[in-house]
Amino acid sequence: MSKKPPLIRSINWFAAMFQLLLIGAIALVILRVFQVRDAPLAFLLAAVCHYIYCHLMRNWLTKEHRGAVKLVRKSIFAEAANRFEANYRAMVARPWIDRFRWLLLGSASTMSYREMALCNAAFCYSQVGDGERAINLYEQALREFPGSGLAATSLRMLNSVRCQNAPDIREPNKPVDATARSSIVESTSTAPTHHL
Repeated sequence: MSKKPPLIRSINWFAAMFQLLLIGAIALVILRVFQVRDAPLAFLLAAVCHYIYCHLMRNWLTKEHRGAVKLVRKSIFAEAANRFEANYRAMVARPWIDRFRWLLLGSASTMSYREMALCNAAFCYSQVGDGERAINLYEQALREFPGSGLAATSLRMLNSVRCQNAPDIREPNKPVDATARSSIVESTSTAPTHHL
């Protein structure tokens, strides 16, 4: 069994196409301004310029996030959770980074850095045994990002574990009917309602 934590990446294809168009535009500038005659070389130079720009911006604007990811890869979950929460607060204070991440950071992810921070912090808390804190963060992620499949799936899993660990209140030798089982789930779940 692999000990590596799972990584989920979902791509916003519009943002990915924009990145290619941006590299193409930079290549045109290189062709015109610097009078490079070789189009593939101009495209390569543009891609290198774009990569360097995005790398510098990510190092500057998402330092907490990158540091937390490194800690997760080393299985230092408690410290990583704190770093992800610090990253969340930083992204709330500077929403323009998330809003323009496709341009500033070259990010083609469908998940915002705030959503990633909440879900990653919750994952880390679940790894150190703080299920309640993990559930609270996943619920917060669902309140802020109602379409978050990662938060919804993880929350269902944690709630199912919570239900399995709940004391069995049925009478001996009497099967639990579906209505009773669903009421146990509802009574132990604090899943948020989604308002549009």
